[in-house]
Amino acid sequence: MAIADFMLVGGIFVLLVILYDDFRSRTIHLFSLLGLTIFCVSYGKMQLSWSEILWNGAFNIGFVVFQLVLVSIWLSLRNRRLIWIVDEFLGLGDILFFIPLCFLFSPFSYIIFYTGSLGIVLAGFLIYRLFNISKNTTIPLAGGMSACLIISFLYCYTFSISPIYLFELF
Repeated sequence: MAIADFMLVGGIFVLLVILYDDFRSRTIHLFSLLGLTIFCVSYGKMQLSWSEILWNGAFNIGFVVFQLVLVSIWLSLRNRRLIWIVDEFLGLGDILFFIPLCFLFSPFSYIIFYTGSLGIVLAGFLIYRLFNISKNTTIPLAGGMSACLIISFLYCYTFSISPIYLFELF
């Protein structure tokens, strides 16, 4: 078993902790995010140069910020008052979860993973709400995206594919 395999197992463990915490209490612990950051940067460094990691990270963070600003503007126009998405619609832990992943994926793979896993999590939550009428209307976004990422990592491991370029194969 190579060092990359051990790192992948460690990354999956951190993602399992995030998944459990987010589904259980809708929180993500700072140490889990720190572990995820260390994993994403370290795993990326095994395959890319620092300049590539930083460029991927900067582009992907720009994408997330752009998307969050657009959603905030749309919600503000719709509600006819200034709304910052973190205050009412999205948890800070969810946003902080996006940041380490920015350094793991190439821009194309990040956008595909981000939008695809977001769609899967939202669809899963809607199906859950159909069968379970509860008062809890919060979505465990980081936990659901963690589950998608774990499945992606297992797929990568099974077929010896780098997670950095996973979605560029399609």
